[in-house]
Amino acid sequence: FYLEEDGSVTVFSREPSVRTRNMRTNDRVTLHLEGDGRGGAIVVLNGSATIIDDGPAADDHGPFIAKYRSFLDQYGWTPEWFAENYPTRVSIAGRSLRGS
Repeated sequence: FYLEEDGSVTVFSREPSVRTRNMRTNDRVTLHLEGDGRGGAIVVLNGSATIIDDGPAADDHGPFIAKYRSFLDQYGWTPEWFAENYPTRVSIAGRSLRGS
C-alpha cells in the first residue's frame, strides 16, 4: 500500500516490526512496486525513510483511503481496522528510480 504525494511516497507499516525498527536506525530503503503480473512494469524506488509520528493515521488520511477503498472492501477491512493493524506512517523521499 503506497500513495505518492508531495514529491514523496507514503506507506503505512505494522508496529512493532523489523522493518520499522531498521528504518529507525538506517533510513535508506528500497520500495518495489508491483508490476503488471507478467514480469513487466517493475518500478524500484531507492530513498530515505522518515517515520512520521505526528501525522494522520491511515483512517484519517483521506487520499490514502480513497485509493484503497475498493481493496479494503474486497477483503472486508474497514479504514479503522487498517489503521489499527498498520499504525506507523512512513514517508519515503526518493533518491533514484528504476523501471517503467
